[in-house]
Amino acid sequence: MRTLVTALMFIPSLGWACSCADFQSTLKGILSRPNAERAVAIVQNTKSLSHGVRAKVVQVLYGNLVEAEINIWGDPGMLCRGPLNSGVDKTWIAVVNKITDAYGEEEGVGDFETGSCMNSLLNIEGESVVGQIMAGTTKMKLQDFKAALKSPQDYLAPQIICRVDTLFHNQDDHVDFSKRFEKEVALQNNANANFKLDFFVRSDEGKDYPGHFEGVLVRENPEQLFSPAKVKGEIRVPGLISSQIIEQNTGWPVRFYNAYDASSFASSTMACVSDAKLK
Repeated sequence: MRTLVTALMFIPSLGWACSCADFQSTLKGILSRPNAERAVAIVQNTKSLSHGVRAKVVQVLYGNLVEAEINIWGDPGMLCRGPLNSGVDKTWIAVVNKITDAYGEEEGVGDFETGSCMNSLLNIEGESVVGQIMAGTTKMKLQDFKAALKSPQDYLAPQIICRVDTLFHNQDDHVDFSKRFEKEVALQNNANANFKLDFFVRSDEGKDYPGHFEGVLVRENPEQLFSPAKVKGEIRVPGLISSQIIEQNTGWPVRFYNAYDASSFASSTMACVSDAKLK
């Protein structure tokens, strides 16, 4: 017997240790979550550690980092820490937090860990910074990167990225399918922004149904670059969903379609995340 669910359901965290609902780009991770213990620095690795490196601090770009040499610990597999450059003698830009609760026997309180749920590693190529810097930006001049850290409002424009993910699996036919539909919603100083998003939903019978969302984004604090927002609107998928009201906070996906039987399942979710892009 086939089961069909179209009620809104918040997706629980998968994984027993941690889950990143929104894995953030470097600038967003730094600027959206101010942290007195966070620092950004150009470092040069001097020694490889089990899941980290010993590194010399070449230049502090952001935060209050006074140590000349530090231990930087990455993720051992279950802490949601960001990546690091583990090559000896490699020079790179690290986003780090001071450790207050050490993991395992090697880490120590006062050491540093890579930023949680964000891209904490940028490489340096000549006078440029390379990596997941910002939405749609993977390379920029080092001097511009430094300036963006000091005066983000002068370099970055706020936006919201909304996406629909549709998934399908049929174990009898060995079919796995996934598709993402995205919409970038540019924001000015006004609090609200109307937008539309077209997509399709693949049902558990393997049939595609065109869908449409129309709604509004309501920002909590328009003056804040990465201000949280609430998404309100209506989803229609003729043939599957006549009308479904969506009301959610940015950062958390909501499942609006879920159907399964003994051999197949299908699921579609919608999520919006606050972001920014270079002006």
